[in-house]
Amino acid sequence: MKKLILTTGFGFVVLFSTAQIKVHSDKQVMFGSTSATPTYLIDLYGGTDNDVNTGASNGYRINSNYVLRNNNNVTDIFVGVNAGNSTMSNHYNTAVGNYAGNGISTGSLVCTYGYKAGYTNTSGNYSTLIGTYSGGGATLTGGYNTFLGYGTGYNTTSGVNNVIIGHNAGYNNQSGPGNTFCGYEAGKGSGTSSLDYNSFFGMQAGYATTTGDFNVAVGKSAGATVTTGSNNTFLGYNADICSSCSTYTNSTAIGNGAVVPSNINSGNYVRIGNSSVQTSWVQVDWTIGSDKRIKNNIKHNVPGIAFIKMLKPATFHYDIHSQNSLMGYPSKTDSAGNNSIDTSFWQGKYDIEKTQFTGFVAQEVDSAAQVLGFNFSGIDKSSEVMGLRYSSFVVPLVKAVQEQQIIIDNLTAEVSSLKIGGQKTIQSNNAGQDTMAEEIKQLKKEINALKAKLNAIEKTK
Repeated sequence: MKKLILTTGFGFVVLFSTAQIKVHSDKQVMFGSTSATPTYLIDLYGGTDNDVNTGASNGYRINSNYVLRNNNNVTDIFVGVNAGNSTMSNHYNTAVGNYAGNGISTGSLVCTYGYKAGYTNTSGNYSTLIGTYSGGGATLTGGYNTFLGYGTGYNTTSGVNNVIIGHNAGYNNQSGPGNTFCGYEAGKGSGTSSLDYNSFFGMQAGYATTTGDFNVAVGKSAGATVTTGSNNTFLGYNADICSSCSTYTNSTAIGNGAVVPSNINSGNYVRIGNSSVQTSWVQVDWTIGSDKRIKNNIKHNVPGIAFIKMLKPATFHYDIHSQNSLMGYPSKTDSAGNNSIDTSFWQGKYDIEKTQFTGFVAQEVDSAAQVLGFNFSGIDKSSEVMGLRYSSFVVPLVKAVQEQQIIIDNLTAEVSSLKIGGQKTIQSNNAGQDTMAEEIKQLKKEINALKAKLNAIEKTK
């Protein structure tokens, strides 16, 4: 078979079989056929032997840069300028995009897609990094991660088993494991963040969390104020804690704009609904744990009538503007770094202020209890805004009814005693009257007898 030998000015020798190459007049070259007309500058004939093969450590270059190579083996594939690392020792890696997976050295089973995706991933195994700069900002050694989106997990170092989806989501989580973030800047954090086992779903959900663990936030900006607090649950748009409560733990906020206020327990608080809610409706009563086995120091010393008499039933209207301010309703930071009370508005937000309510004033109830030295659990002073637990009023009311019943029973007994005494007096008086009537009757007889005698004497004269 005749061959065509071409020598380039760079010292390369290229061998062509003259039976399988055709140079067209427009400088187009066809490989694999001498009869077909080439369409492109370099064209391969569409037969069964139209594959292109390179030797070990070879690939394809554009402007001297590799754009496709396989790193000395058939298990790696790198597509893009400087994609992958020709010195890596492990295999089964895929890098697509300029500089994607460029830092891989000992990592294996890593898939990177996008400009500088996994750029600094050195030894993280079993990971999938998709998106420009995804997992590409710090030396990534943690494995079993899945990042999807621009800048996702950008500064991750040793964090493992994370699933992060969304623009800049989990951006600053460095060593935290087992997190699931989904949404624009969800779990973004700041500085040297290390978030463990958190679940954030929604735009900027868990946005400021740095070292908090085991938090769940679902909804746009849900739990966005938490920094180091743990074991919190937020469900709903802007469901959060107050602006000064970023370290609170074991707090729960459920509903649009539901906010856990500043409280003396630094957490351990449940808030359902925002300050505009007018009705809270459930099918059955709440059940409160009351088993004797979970109580100690039991004393039957609840005041009754004395406490109830001091209460002042009232009607009133709510001022939720003041309430939101007192509770530290989520303070939001704008792009300029300015903090302000949330000013979001929706139809009917202030309708509750038009409704007249019936109840008590917490401060007045507290004063009544203090006068009696009564530590009344129906008063909630744990946060800036005092509250009342109306179900607790049943206990002193029951005691008051019991005390009133004792009074009623005593009065009933006294009345009964008076009735019996009166009946005896009446009976005694009746008996005396009968005797007097008999005596009068006898006197009448004697008088009549005397009259008869006198009449007889008068007749004899």
